[in-house]
Amino acid sequence: MERMDKNSPELMDDPFLLASWIAKSMAGELSDEELQLLDEWRMTSARNHQLYDRIVSRERREAKRRHFTAFDKVSGWQGYSKKLKKTEKKAIRWRVFLRYAAVFFVREKRPSLWRI
Repeated sequence: MERMDKNSPELMDDPFLLASWIAKSMAGELSDEELQLLDEWRMTSARNHQLYDRIVSRERREAKRRHFTAFDKVSGWQGYSKKLKKTEKKAIRWRVFLRYAAVFFVREKRPSLWRI
């Protein structure tokens, strides 16, 4: 497979690569070349700059952390379990219905199987 040039426009629009660079930049693990490429991407448009600022914003990270830690895991799990049980009951009903429908279908298509 052909290796892409790091300065190619396709590579600069790769969301996974950009996410990797941003994560490395937040962790302080970005190489000089990657830092330069990330800065070039940021300066390409105001939209890119705003996106980068929004992602690395300390206030936003703190708000997300508070939101995730405030989630009540017990009640969330109970709600999920209740929904799962309803889904399982529907699946069981469908299985029973389809068994009877299959027997009826076979009986209509092959009546000779049912004669004694």
